[in-house]
Amino acid sequence: MIEEITASKLDTKQFIDERVNEIRETVGDGTAINALSGGVDSSVVTMLGHRALGRRLKTYFIENGLMREGEARQIAGWFRKLGVKVEVVDASAKFFAALKGVTDPEEKREKGITQVFYKDVFARLVRRSGARVLLQGTNYTDVEET
Repeated sequence: MIEEITASKLDTKQFIDERVNEIRETVGDGTAINALSGGVDSSVVTMLGHRALGRRLKTYFIENGLMREGEARQIAGWFRKLGVKVEVVDASAKFFAALKGVTDPEEKREKGITQVFYKDVFARLVRRSGARVLLQGTNYTDVEET
């Protein structure tokens, strides 16, 4: 259980070391998988996972076709420079097909994120990776929703 700590009392080195150790203990000798979006949450979890597991972390960037041109390759490149292997998976055609004709924002979220991202694309990658642990860098609302 993580206790509430104010920023002025936060020992970042201790916090990082504790999270890295938690990941190592949870994963054991196995592998873990995560999806990198380039946002703060997934970037932090990717680096903590990499520090804890090295090559035993399978990191994927799912190209949904909705980002700036070349952004997926750029983000993956930044992480490769930090020693993190990132596989870019182009799923843009699946996203576009699922969203075609959909105008309601909630329906777009359901069809795009829940159906295509989690149930189709990422689920396939999880099965293929053989990982038993998912490292998810997101807020609780997104976890609950998906």
